[in-house]
Parts: sequence; structure tokens; C-alpha cells
Amino acid sequence: MPTPPYAKVLASLNGGALQSGGIVTSFGTTVQLVPESTVGWFQQRWDLTYFPAGFALPAGWSLDAQTGFYFSTAVQPPPFTLPANTLWGKWLPRLRVNDALTNDFALQQLTDVGTAFEIASPTFGLHDVGSGESNQFGRDYSTAIQRDLRLIESNMGGGGGGGPPTGAAGGDLGGNYPNPSVLRVNGATVPAAGGLVAGNVLQVSAASALVYAALNLAGGANFVTGNLPIGNIAPGTNTQVLVTNATPATAWATPTGDWTGAVSANVVGRIKGTAVGTAGGALVTGQPLRVTGVSSADWGPLDLSNVNATTGSLPAGSLPQSASQFFNVADVATMQALVVTTFLDGVHCWVRTVKRAYILDTNAQTADPNLDTYASASAGRLWMGVP
Repeated sequence: MPTPPYAKVLASLNGGALQSGGIVTSFGTTVQLVPESTVGWFQQRWDLTYFPAGFALPAGWSLDAQTGFYFSTAVQPPPFTLPANTLWGKWLPRLRVNDALTNDFALQQLTDVGTAFEIASPTFGLHDVGSGESNQFGRDYSTAIQRDLRLIESNMGGGGGGGPPTGAAGGDLGGNYPNPSVLRVNGATVPAAGGLVAGNVLQVSAASALVYAALNLAGGANFVTGNLPIGNIAPGTNTQVLVTNATPATAWATPTGDWTGAVSANVVGRIKGTAVGTAGGALVTGQPLRVTGVSSADWGPLDLSNVNATTGSLPAGSLPQSASQFFNVADVATMQALVVTTFLDGVHCWVRTVKRAYILDTNAQTADPNLDTYASASAGRLWMGVP
């Protein structure tokens, strides 16, 4: 063991025992770099001087913009995880302490590059050659190059038994190598080309079979799910609305019937087919909707003389109660000839004719009024209401 201070890199893989030198590992390994001794240190820097292109900056480490190295100035740097995919190659850490950070001629024991990590290529086991690699994995970096050249040669078609496969294909493939055909996808048969129709899609037709056919949009949840975005619906023309019909299933249509115009500004011009207009061209407060024909109506004043407009009689409490609202009738005989009914309202004696209402004032009332009696009463005065 050197005399402190000195730099010596140890590594723990996935929490295991500390080790050093050239370490062959695998995808997804977590690496913790550890100094063998920190005695006499007053400054330190860890560098990853080489790593495969695409290896991301580990959490807690920094990027040196001048060299492209990843570095940490902690006494023990944060751990980092090797890629969990096909990013294979070598990782070369370097530790410098004290004067080695500023003086290239500092004592050699203040710098250590003796530990490194390697993941060989997953297909042929090729070895990476790292920039600055020395003897971590053998005599020097030429060892890796020699092994790679021999692996390449042995996996080529020349003399190592390599080359493309030959013979009959199996599994989901049919025909013969080196040009097999795909007969199935995960065991489901696929129809052959030659009779395909443009626009068809490959879809399930049975538990273990596929077919090219038009997609059945009405087939239910096994065929389509969700709603078609509005942007994928062919536009209609101004004032049209999208409606559901028997044929076709949906279509753009111009509103007809009792309402017209766009949905946001529609106009109801009819009620159950009856055209509705406005008498005089504008609405007037108090006007009712009245029938003007077999298929027409408008807003206007109610014609009380029209027997189709009103029925029944006004309640007694809704009739005039003041003699000042009537005028004197001199021809009692004429009134008698038109009499229909008479009644008392508790204050006046009312006489109803075909077209007018008459009132005999209280000066001539009796408990049991009689038209003839009141019509000839010398003390009474008979009044006729305005029609």
C-alpha cells in the first residue's frame, strides 16, 4: 500500500464487494466508486474520461464543457447505473487528488486510472476500445482490437460456419431460407398478397386468423371504440346541421318543418305545421295568437263578435257595477222583445238580451224580480250597457 496521500479507485457493483482493475459487467449494473484511502487529501476530482456515445450524464455529476468528461469533486462521487439496453462499451474512471489537479508533473500516485468497466456487444461479443485505455483489460488496447478482429472473421460467411440460414423455414415463416414468407403473426394466419383491395385493413376474423377487409364501423366495440373527432367529419354548408337518419346513418341537412336557420340562430315559423305571422308587422302588448285559416295563425286583437273566438258568459263579478257606465233606454217594449235572462247580483237587477246587457237600478228592485214588473215600474229607470 502506498504512503498517503495517494489515489486508488475501488468499485462496488450492485452493492457487492469492493474490487479494482478491468471489470466485465452487464447492462443495468449500478456502480459506486470508492477511494481506498483519503488520508492527506485536501482536494480531489473524479472523472469519467471515456464512455459509450449516448451515455447520459449521471445524477449528481457535472459536465466539463472543455473536455466532455463527466466529473465530481465529492470525496465519494454519486453512484451511476450502466445502460439497461444495447448501449455497450467501456467506462474509464480517473481519480486525481491534491497537486495532481493542477500539476501534470505531480507524483504518479496522486492519479489512478487502473479501474475500468466493460459491457461487450450482445450479438457477437465485440469489445470496445476506449480513449486513454491502457492495461486495464490486458496488455493494452491492442488486446481488444485483436479479439474483435477474430470475432468478426469467425462470424462472417467465409470460414467460421456463419452466413445466412438455409433450408425450410418453420414457425410463423414458410418457404425456404434465405427468402422465407411470413405466414402467421404470433400464430394467427395472414392472407397472401395478390387479391388485396386498396383501402382494406388487416383485422381479426377468427380466434387464430387475420383477414384484409373494410373495417365494419357498425360492428360494435370489437371493431371501433371512442368518438370520431369533429375535425374528421366532412363539413356541411352554412346553416346545415348534422342529423341521424335511417339512410345514411348520419348526414348534413338543411332544417325544414317548423323551424329554419342555423342551430345557433334558428327561427320557429310554424307550430305543428301552422304558419305563424304578426298582424300589422309588429307585436303589440296584450295580443293573443288567433287562428286565421286552416293552416295559419297570427298575433292580433281578439274579435269578440266571432263565435269561434269566445264561448260562455263573463262571471257576474267581471261585469260593470256602476250606473254611470250605462245609458237610459226609453223603449222598454223593444228591450222586452230581446230579453234572454234576468238575475240579481245583490245590488242591481240585470237583464240580458241577445246583444246587450241592461240594468234596472235599486229604486225598483224587489226580492223576487220579474221582467214585466220592472219593465213597467214607474219608479224604476232602465239602463243599457255598451255592446
